[in-house]
Amino acid sequence: PLSATAEWKMHGPLVMASLVGFSFHAVMSYAIGLFMVPLNEEFGWSRAQISVGFTISALLTVPLAPFVGAMIDKWGVRKLVMPGLILKAISISIFATVDGSDIQWYALWVFYALVAMGVKSTVWTAAVSGAFSKGLGLALAVTLSGTALTQIIAPPLSQWLIDSFGWRQAFIWLGIGWGTPALIICYFFLKDAHYHKQKAVADNSSGSTVSTVALNGLNVREAIRNIPLIRIAIATLITMVLGIGIIVHLVPVLTESGFTRESAAYLASLA
Repeated sequence: PLSATAEWKMHGPLVMASLVGFSFHAVMSYAIGLFMVPLNEEFGWSRAQISVGFTISALLTVPLAPFVGAMIDKWGVRKLVMPGLILKAISISIFATVDGSDIQWYALWVFYALVAMGVKSTVWTAAVSGAFSKGLGLALAVTLSGTALTQIIAPPLSQWLIDSFGWRQAFIWLGIGWGTPALIICYFFLKDAHYHKQKAVADNSSGSTVSTVALNGLNVREAIRNIPLIRIAIATLITMVLGIGIIVHLVPVLTESGFTRESAAYLASLA
């Protein structure tokens, strides 16, 4: 077993890549509030109409999440992340094509939800959990702080992009401009346990069997009867429902309360 310091020396770049990738996953959550006023002015949509798209995305996550977990166990993180980052960047960028059709708006969110599953939080935490033991707590904390990084940057950045280039170009810049660096960093540094296992197999010229790591988790029946796990699930659900509801509507609420959009964006960032 390695010490926490040795784990960080070996897998520190993996954590940094996971932090950047996770920050990209959260972009739309913290940026969409800045687009509500421009979309309302352009198409006359209400805040409810605009936020329904985000609700569709969230609801699709529930039935799809277990399948993502199964794919992580089977193929590893890297094989999900690399195409996932590309498709998510595209999915954000094509919001620039919105023409006022409700059906198109909802369809774009469905596509976004499907491709975003490849870069959801489970992917990044799985990559780190498979590499760390003694230093796992700190490694997960750094990885999950990617969302905080996004909350700091995304609101004022989105406001500046909208003011400077218009809301359509802002979607493109958020998708391609944030997604491309994340893709490059993950390509070079996101090397999880599955990656190292496959590399060991490829490098094993003798043809001997390479041992695999046992997955000592709960099966489905054990999980649904595990009281501590159920408590964690309920607490997480309540936290996310309240948190996302506030995050998405924070800037519009502040704007309607008399703040300028610039001030509202910086207050959202300060949060």
